Amino acid sequence: MKFLHIADIHLGMENYGRIDPSTGLHTRLKDFIKCFSFAIDIALE
Repeated sequence: MKFLHIADIHLGMENYGRIDPSTGLHTRLKDFIKCFSFAIDIALE
């Protein structure tokens, strides 16, 4: 059995940063998605 503990994930972080013109997403949101996806990938290994 595996447990994944992710702390301080900064929900609501898209209130900060700027909008990336190529995607229309906040840069902080893009960073969150990248890091959260990485954590999930590690958990699935």
